[in-house]
Amino acid sequence: MCSSDLPGDEAVWIAISLAAAYFFATRSHDSHRSSAAVVLAAIATNGFWGPLFFSLIAPWMVGFETAVVAVVLHAGGYLTAHLGNQLIVGHGDLEVLSGCSSFNNISLALLVWVSLTKLMRPYWLRTDRWFAAACVAVTFLSNTGRLLLLAFNANDAARFFYWHGGTGQKIFATALSFTVAVIAAAGGSPKAA
Repeated sequence: MCSSDLPGDEAVWIAISLAAAYFFATRSHDSHRSSAAVVLAAIATNGFWGPLFFSLIAPWMVGFETAVVAVVLHAGGYLTAHLGNQLIVGHGDLEVLSGCSSFNNISLALLVWVSLTKLMRPYWLRTDRWFAAACVAVTFLSNTGRLLLLAFNANDAARFFYWHGGTGQKIFATALSFTVAVIAAAGGSPKAA
């Protein structure tokens, strides 16, 4: 049983959201209280509000990401066909499902960015949005790269599994986590201005 299967999970996320609203409403020029509100809001967004929002836009997001991969494959001369969220490359085909979307990883990357930024300093800088955008871009590009590898290996079950759920997937996750953490820490530095 996953913790998300336990009764009352929604109550926890609502409580975290209310705590964020409370800290924000009572901040009164206290930058540390504002930081706590932002981090709590980011946690609630990653854990509850983001997935709820994704459930509404999943078909569009999956279609967009599939189209991006199709354009890259077509530009390289590898795409045989593109039908909705299905890509055919040679004799293999890849169906891009909602679990393949970069949305969850983008949400997590932004949580890391907010958390590290607010850990390192309790105030915002104009440059913060650029570091957030870099975290989003790196995450999206990494996911697109992984989908390309999956498409290229769709007709080889062992290589497909390597990139989908095996060591290759772990390599991507580790490299992405490290890259996002480095970007977030660089942006969170008080010297980032």
